Amino acid sequence: MFVVSTDRNLMPTVKLHERHPQAIFARPDDQFVDLLKTHLTRLEKIEGVPTRAFIEKALNADKEFAAKPGDDDSKQNKLDTMKMIYSPDRFIMSKLYREDNLDVLVNPNKFTAFVD
Repeated sequence: MFVVSTDRNLMPTVKLHERHPQAIFARPDDQFVDLLKTHLTRLEKIEGVPTRAFIEKALNADKEFAAKPGDDDSKQNKLDTMKMIYSPDRFIMSKLYREDNLDVLVNPNKFTAFVD
């Protein structure tokens, strides 16, 4: 995926920080980043529970939040929401490379080097 934009809100992909042109590049075959192991190592609680308990619950989310016979639609929706909240993939994302130097964005050689 490759984006060049001045629009600050490109959600859900990325949020740009400046109003000038910026490039965001993500290789589909690139490694993924586990944010809990890299950027959020000091996080003590997630959703009000200790991080370790959250991860254990997330790894068992399909069973933990499985609908039971007789559950109405409202209950099933709540359980489905909890499955999303406790998804083991919630803190895993693909690596993004960002460039906001206009000189790089307008120079074909530097631009190619950024993508490479």
